[in-house]
Amino acid sequence: MDVCCPPIRRVERHDPTEREIEWTREFIHSVEFRVAETPGNSSVEVYPLGAQPYEGEPFDTAKSILEKIDAAVRDEEMYDISELRPREDLIREVKQIIQDTEHYLPGGRFPVTAVRPFDGSIRITWTTESGSVRLIYAEKASDRYIFYEETEGDTHNYGIVRDVTPLSLAKWLRQS
Repeated sequence: MDVCCPPIRRVERHDPTEREIEWTREFIHSVEFRVAETPGNSSVEVYPLGAQPYEGEPFDTAKSILEKIDAAVRDEEMYDISELRPREDLIREVKQIIQDTEHYLPGGRFPVTAVRPFDGSIRITWTTESGSVRLIYAEKASDRYIFYEETEGDTHNYGIVRDVTPLSLAKWLRQS
């Protein structure tokens, strides 16, 4: 008997939860990103053990976005040394916009979401095949906006919308 290694346990297989799929996708993306940024490492390959590709369309829900907001604003590595943190009331407001926007989206599905606090504001980016939508929610109402960009063939369309409401956000999320 090999003393150095614990016995192998059989684990029952299960269908992955939405959160497990999201974590796996984020991990693979981060590995691919690091490999792409590493000079001379073009031969690095990732082999998931026994994993089967997820066939559905990736998406986020209001709940998963709220979790991403909480995680991002608590993560000290997201901030520069003297960078302002978003205030609690600003965090609550942006969360309410996300929750209300969910009602205007088919199936309550948001495109894949990235959240980043920046100098007292919260920046939320949704990326789709045809473009992206970014909600910039700052302390001053006049500094809040929705930035959108769409690419179709050789056409690149972008702009800023100052009307930051759940309805206007949902409009641009559906169009992108």
